[in-house]
Amino acid sequence: MKRLFAALLALTICCLLFHPARAQATSRADVRLDLTPVQGENDELFLEVGLTVANGQAEEFISNVELVYDNHTIASIPECYGSSDLFFRTDALGPSFSTTYNEFTVTLYYIDFDGSAMENYYPVAISGHYAAPSLRFSRTASAIDAQNHVTLTYTLENDGRIPLSNLTISDPADPDGEVAYLDLLDVGRSRSFTLDLTLSRETRSAPEVRYTAPGLSGTQLTALEPITLSPSLPSLVLTVKSDLSSISAGETATLTLSVSNSGGTDFPSVTISEESLGVIAENVAMEVGKVNTYTKVVNPAQTTRYRFTATAKDAAGNNYSAFSDYLTLEVLPAAVTDPNQLLQLEVSTPSTTLEVPGEVALSFVVRNLSQGPLSQLTISDGKGNVLTRSASMEPGTATFDLTIAVPESAAYSFLAEALLTDGTPVQSASAPLEIHVLQTGLIPSPGDSEPTTLPVNSGSGLSPWLLVLFIFLILLIIACIVVLVMLQLRARRRRAARDDDDDFVTSYTQDEYEDREGYDYEYSPASDEDARAEISRFASQYSPRRSAVQRPPQEPVYRPQEPAYRPEPEEDDEPTVYHAPHDRRPPVRREPRTREDYHPRS
Repeated sequence: MKRLFAALLALTICCLLFHPARAQATSRADVRLDLTPVQGENDELFLEVGLTVANGQAEEFISNVELVYDNHTIASIPECYGSSDLFFRTDALGPSFSTTYNEFTVTLYYIDFDGSAMENYYPVAISGHYAAPSLRFSRTASAIDAQNHVTLTYTLENDGRIPLSNLTISDPADPDGEVAYLDLLDVGRSRSFTLDLTLSRETRSAPEVRYTAPGLSGTQLTALEPITLSPSLPSLVLTVKSDLSSISAGETATLTLSVSNSGGTDFPSVTISEESLGVIAENVAMEVGKVNTYTKVVNPAQTTRYRFTATAKDAAGNNYSAFSDYLTLEVLPAAVTDPNQLLQLEVSTPSTTLEVPGEVALSFVVRNLSQGPLSQLTISDGKGNVLTRSASMEPGTATFDLTIAVPESAAYSFLAEALLTDGTPVQSASAPLEIHVLQTGLIPSPGDSEPTTLPVNSGSGLSPWLLVLFIFLILLIIACIVVLVMLQLRARRRRAARDDDDDFVTSYTQDEYEDREGYDYEYSPASDEDARAEISRFASQYSPRRSAVQRPPQEPVYRPQEPAYRPEPEEDDEPTVYHAPHDRRPPVRREPRTREDYHPRS
């Protein structure tokens, strides 16, 4: 019974929950559309759309919203949710705004809440709107005559679809400001107005036209680009050129001078001259627009700059001067037989005196007098010390600023070397440069700014690299001497240890023997020869070294499973001790016997 009651209760709750949603899913969306025609910049027709879905829940929406005009989609929206609205602008419909006066229809397509395809039609009316005005405005200026008179012409043309009224033309070039006024300019009509001016200075013309049009609020404005009107002033233009840009020594070139009166003033007297050539023409009359040409053959000994001057006087007695641009005529040196003359080196310094030894800044001027570039250019001090290098140098002059160290007063000379384009080596030595040092023999301290390296031009000093090599060799020799001394001391210690082997072997062997046999062995040699023989026998039996004592041959002692001896590792500072074979009992250490135990004093 309880289970049946729970099932009925759950069924009732489900029906209550899903009943409203199912009812809404079957309802239609309340779609409202507001269409407003607007005019674009190029008189295009657009629609501003306000789309509203007035009913439905927030999670419900219509989809695939599409506006169509004349079988063309002018706007599309993916979806619009219930109880919401959208605002957007359509694409251009096609016809112009000003020529559309009739009513037309726009179709709305969309998918409803329940998935049904919907189609609605909306009429749009734009009658009563006026077309945009169109006015052509132009200005022309006549040529300025000799009296500086000029005429400005202004033209208005209505090429639109509506009439224009209250047209006012103004220009700051007019002293009164207002050039003309026109109350009406009908469609397709044009009018022209003129303004006469006498220029006494530069005048700016920037005309504007203001007008009104039906259906438009306020005053419309059309302006033109400004121009500057300049009075005709006296003007002489001098232009000079040469048939050759460079010549060799002894050759000639022809200069051509052109003088034109491009102003608005006649000159009854014009004199033309040049500083190095003198007077070219004197008291020549030149009217407005006249052009005179003069030629002059020149033969300069060196490269020269020419500049011509024209001095004129007008009818009122006023003087006027004009100048040409500079013309440079390069004179190349005569052909040389020695290729080394094509390379020149000059060295200079702002100061040739030093208080103490130090660095001096030098300026190296290298001249390439050949017709092609130099390669592998080097500047050295003439002793193999290269100061600078350059892969290539074009014809002309190049300057290198370098610094050298000067230890003492001397005459310093330098050498420039290079290769011509054909591979010919050339070189040039500079003149000796005297540099004086007032205090010599001073060694700068580490904190001083004076250099501590040897100068490149010192004949008695070493280069930095040679100095470093010399110090390295001295350190290497000292290290070798130290190693030899250490090896010698080590050899002496080994010889001293070897001399004491017999005593330790004898005493240690005796101890081992006593330990192994279990009794003290007191040895009393009969004579010194017997003692030495006994020592030699022990040494030959337990030491790997050969004893210097001659002993008679003895029979070998056979000791099975035991090595003849087991030497300990040698140490430089400790004597070598050899262990004689014995049983496995640990040895008893006793004080070592000395030679006197075996050799009693008599």
